[in-house]
Amino acid sequence: MSLSKPTVGGLNYPARLDAACDALNAQGIVFPFACDTLAIGGATRYLRHGAAETTEAIAYFTCPYDGYVNKVILQSGGTPGSGQTYTLTMRKNAADQSMTGQITNGNFSVTITTNAFAVAAGDVLAVKLVGSASAASSSFRGCVVVQPFA
Repeated sequence: MSLSKPTVGGLNYPARLDAACDALNAQGIVFPFACDTLAIGGATRYLRHGAAETTEAIAYFTCPYDGYVNKVILQSGGTPGSGQTYTLTMRKNAADQSMTGQITNGNFSVTITTNAFAVAAGDVLAVKLVGSASAASSSFRGCVVVQPFA
């Protein structure tokens, strides 16, 4: 999926509009997610916009084009607590990917840019969040960036 470069009467728009379309297409698509405070200690949840689900299939994002997931940002409303963690794992087509990150005590966010993985149009993605045994309840928000292949 990409923005088309418009033409009028067979004439192309100025080069700066072409450049703007190229720049927007290069940025990829962002899938946001957010949920209110949830009890996450010792639990697994799948985050989507507006809720955290216990069933992965309810929280899928469907990829509109071939590309790769190259960035995930997770923010929490509070820290997990002393010695506790919130662990995020990206999933593709119901399988864990190596793109993971943790929020540890004293921190409120993690940005993951390592272990990008390829996706095809129609693949489904999920954001899996696991709280360690006594992790504090918190709200969560963030986004997944899907970059199209050049």
